[in-house]
Order: sequence, then structure tokens, then C-alpha cells
Amino acid sequence: MVLIVNGEKIEDSAIKQEVERLRPDYERVFSDQDPKERDAQLTDWSRENVIERVLINQEAKENGGKIPEDQVESALAKLKEQYEDKEQLYNDLGVKNDEDIKEFLQMQMRVEQRLNEVCKDLPKPSQAAIQEYYEKNKEQFKSGEQARVAHIVKY
Repeated sequence: MVLIVNGEKIEDSAIKQEVERLRPDYERVFSDQDPKERDAQLTDWSRENVIERVLINQEAKENGGKIPEDQVESALAKLKEQYEDKEQLYNDLGVKNDEDIKEFLQMQMRVEQRLNEVCKDLPKPSQAAIQEYYEKNKEQFKSGEQARVAHIVKY
């Protein structure tokens, strides 16, 4: 099913990618939920995430400022330092060349710039407000059991 958000098409493949991106953590956190319900909810949340991302990108395109080329080049250089293999970088970002990466980075920077602009006048929450929110929403901050094994010794 193709969705259209403000005239922009969202292919089903984008939602499927988001499902797969969220699945490992989602299944761990909601392991006690019925698998059919869990998959339906995961798909719904993935659809919402993709729609929100499209809306944020549209806002950044329309109202975000131009990012200087030297900032984009600097971000590209830093990103490349994290990868030994250029093809792995392209694969991880789903791009074909450096120009695609620059476009991706510029959009990320525009989104960040726009979000900072929109949020700049918001008051910071007090420690009491943070604590109150946490107390009311403790369930959101719980995670399932985890084990970290660094070394196993068998005697």
C-alpha cells in the first residue's frame, strides 16, 4: 500500500525497512505480547515513524536554512573516518555515491537546524518535573532482562 503525505509518496518498502530496523528491540521489550498483536503494533508504529520522518523532512526542506558546503564536506570526512570500506558506508546509508551522502547529510543538518530553531524558546524542565514524569511513566523506562557476557571459563 502506498501512502501519500502532502503529495509525497511513501512506498511500502520504506515501512518494511522501518519494521526490520525496530524489530530486534521491539520483540525483546514486548516478548510477552501475542505475536500477531505484536506484529500489527510494530507495523503501525513503523508506519507512524516513517510518516513523521517525511513530515519533519518536508518542514526542514521548506523552512530550514541552507547548510554551507564546507560543513557538509566536514561531516562527510568525519563519517568516512568511521568506515574502512567505502562500499560498507554506501550500503549502511542506502546510497550509491558521495553526492548521495552529501544530500543525506545536508538533510540531516537542515532537520537538526530546524528542530533547534523550533525548540529554542522552550523552557528546560525542572528536576522536579523530570522526576514527576519519570514516576508517572516508569513502565516506559523498563527493559527486559539482559545479560552481558564478556568471558566464559569452563572448568
